[in-house]
Formats: sequence, structure tokens, C-alpha cells
Amino acid sequence: MSYTPPGSTAINFDFIDIQWGILAFNFDTLYSPPGSTALHFDFTIVLFPIDFEFAPEVPPPISKEMLLSLGIRYHGQVYKYWICQISHGTQQVRRYEITANPRTSDQQAIRSKFAQAVSAALSLDIDARSYWGKIGAHKKKPLPWWNAFISAYMKDEV
Repeated sequence: MSYTPPGSTAINFDFIDIQWGILAFNFDTLYSPPGSTALHFDFTIVLFPIDFEFAPEVPPPISKEMLLSLGIRYHGQVYKYWICQISHGTQQVRRYEITANPRTSDQQAIRSKFAQAVSAALSLDIDARSYWGKIGAHKKKPLPWWNAFISAYMKDEV
């Protein structure tokens, strides 16, 4: 399919799929701004239903495997059922969960300790950051200095 906005070049797009209430379009276009070189755009847009709970005509949520098989890189919430994120270049999908009480005394203590860890990390000088960068580099899965410091602080290793 093609669409030509007034006074512009054509935009070519293909309707990829509609399954499980998900719409996907692939766009491929060449844009030439006046007095500049042409720019080529090739991207995919995926549209998810906003409210799964209030849309009874939408089928049950798709499985994690189906979501990953779409081959798209997505960051955000799907159906209030899945949370998608990209971490270290890998697409990750997990269940959307609401805890019964996110303000328990234990949880508040952990949040307070994490706030202290962030404050301590922000106050580190260049030499200390370099040290924690070396510590993080020697982990099983290498970590940036920030993550290595916060992890050690939370485990009372600092």
C-alpha cells in the first residue's frame, strides 16, 4: 500500500498481521527534505489493545512464546498481562504482577536502603568508580560500575 501526503513523497507500508488483537504495520519510505540528502526509513509499528480487561471481543492474552515469536523489539505493557523490556540487547518478557501490599515495612526498608545505595554511588569519586568498574568486569556476567556498587551495597559488602 502507498500513501502520498500533500506536497511530499510516497510512504509505502505493508499490513503485516492482525492476530490476538495486535495490529502490525511495516513502513518503508524515502524522505527528501528540501535542500538535503534523501533519508531512508524502514520500521515496524505494532499497536496493542489498550484495555484487555474491558475488551471482551479480544481473545485471551497471547502466550509468552507467541509474543516473542512476533520478532519485534517492544518496551512496555501488553494487555495488562505482560511487561516487555530490552535489557543488554535482549528482549525480555515477564508477567505483569501487582503485589498485595507494596508498602510493607520490609519493602519500605529495602527501598530506603536502595535510596542510600544510590546516594552513596552518586558521591563516589573517579577512582572509586574505576575500582567498582574493575569489580564489575570480573563478574560472571560483566556489570557497569554502577550496578556492581549498588549490588554490593545491597548485600552489605561495602
